[in-house]
Formats: sequence, C-alpha cells, structure tokens
Amino acid sequence: MTTTITIPVDSALLLSLRLSREEFARQILFAGALALYRQHKLSLGKAAKLAEYSRMAFIEELSRRGEAIFDFSDEEVNDLITRADSVERLIESPKQETFEKLLARITSENLHTETDWGTPEGKEIRP
Repeated sequence: MTTTITIPVDSALLLSLRLSREEFARQILFAGALALYRQHKLSLGKAAKLAEYSRMAFIEELSRRGEAIFDFSDEEVNDLITRADSVERLIESPKQETFEKLLARITSENLHTETDWGTPEGKEIRP
C-alpha cells in the first residue's frame, strides 16, 4: 500500500533552486531516506525503497555523496575483524587428506553397517 503525502513548497523556492517539482520531490525523498537510515530507523534496503532507488543505486548514490554505507561502532568493527581473522586462519590451513589417508583411518569401531534405503524409485540401478 502506498500513501501520498503533500508538502506545500513556494514556487519561488523551486525557481531559486532551479529544480522541477519532480526533481525536488526526488531530492526530498532521498534526503528523508538518508536521514532515517543514519538514525538507524530504516535499513539500507528500506531507505532505498523510500527514496525510490534500487538497493545498488542507493549504495552508489551514498558513495558518490561521500556518505558512509555501513555505520558501525568501533566495538562492532573490532568484533568483525576478530571474527574475520578466526575464519581466515581456518581457511588458510585446511587439512590436506588424501583418499588413501582417509581409508587408512577406517577401523572396525567406526565402520557402520550397510544402510537399506528401500526399493528403487525411478531409474536407479542396484546390484
């Protein structure tokens, strides 16, 4: 559902700004969306929708205007960095297991019995 809000504006103001009514309305919508986004009252996606931008176009416009796209506190940034470092360490040192090494680790204690999955459904082939 859409609600229309009417704001009276002196036409002399539009003339001095050299803006059409449509462009003025677009700028007011963007400024309002940006203000609500900065106040954490709207998410990035909702602010973009209010400003009648796609999410990506809204991000690009924020960047063009020198606005922060993400507004994190110092504590939140430090937490993100700490978590990223932990993930990076996990990614950097994956275990290099060969098939032969994996087979060698099979013992009678960890070997399970065959699982019966029922009768074939479709074009499955069973020995």
